[in-house]
Amino acid sequence: MQSLLRRQSTRTLRIDEQNSNEGSRMSMEEYRGKYAGDTVFIVGTGSSLNVLPVEKLARYHTMTVNYFIPHGVNRFSFTPDFWGSAYGGYYESHLNDIVSVSEKLDPSKIRLVLPEDYFSVIEEGWTPPISPVKPSSSDPVRAREVAEKFRSARLETIVVPISYLPPRFFGVGVITHLAIPFCCYLGFKRIVFVGMDLGGWNEFYAPRPSMKLRGKRLEEKRICWDGKSRPNYEAVKNLNWSIFSRQIPEYNKLIPEDVKFFHTTPIPKRMTLRDKFSFYIGLSKEAKTGFVDMTGEGFYIHKLEPLVPYVNFEDALRMGERSD
Repeated sequence: MQSLLRRQSTRTLRIDEQNSNEGSRMSMEEYRGKYAGDTVFIVGTGSSLNVLPVEKLARYHTMTVNYFIPHGVNRFSFTPDFWGSAYGGYYESHLNDIVSVSEKLDPSKIRLVLPEDYFSVIEEGWTPPISPVKPSSSDPVRAREVAEKFRSARLETIVVPISYLPPRFFGVGVITHLAIPFCCYLGFKRIVFVGMDLGGWNEFYAPRPSMKLRGKRLEEKRICWDGKSRPNYEAVKNLNWSIFSRQIPEYNKLIPEDVKFFHTTPIPKRMTLRDKFSFYIGLSKEAKTGFVDMTGEGFYIHKLEPLVPYVNFEDALRMGERSD
């Protein structure tokens, strides 16, 4: 009975330096370095998930993001260790999706991971993409608000204080803003990206890309982390390169130098005119999977390979068996 009651209650796990057992709040100090030397798979929602055996990740450490719940849970049938979202504008949608697949989730395993400013970014007028939200000090009331909003999910919720997160620069997403710093805090030393394709702009659950959206994202210009104005596509590329080449001090404080990054996104097929025609009328494999080069230069995760090397998916799984 006590076990049942425990599962039905939402416990807020807040990363901070102080031990606190106030109400449903628990200290995360015990989690610092808990997975030291281990490998974690951070699973995005890119179209390469349609061409990789993602279901094999069920027995490894995983952190998923955004609409992996419900789509990935329904398709690949496993409960991740962690799920995260970095933008409160998706709150209602995410919460409804989590509740919709609650019977398929192992409540003793999964933890929802949300930044302390999950809702305050809305109050400050932040909607992607802009640059950056002004930093503010940690606020226990704000942290409780975030946890309370997800109480109906009946899952453990980790609210990450903003002191453990980088600024919300333009171009930053849930993986770079939340998942990477969070996994570093837990002590993981090898971080493998799965479905972090960067540049396709089509999610694995909606493989046919929106050409209108693509055009808009290519044309928009924004002020970047370094104060320079760049077209959207170039801005996001620049931010990722700057993060992984350790040019941004705010990230360097959160990502230890001995953490190694890898990615598993295969190089997409080079499209001929005939291939493109088959794609646009929906008759090709690319049309069904969405795994297609929309930019003419491949998914730009490959441009980061001097910093984020490619590793074959099966080799990545073997990497996941190791701990240092």
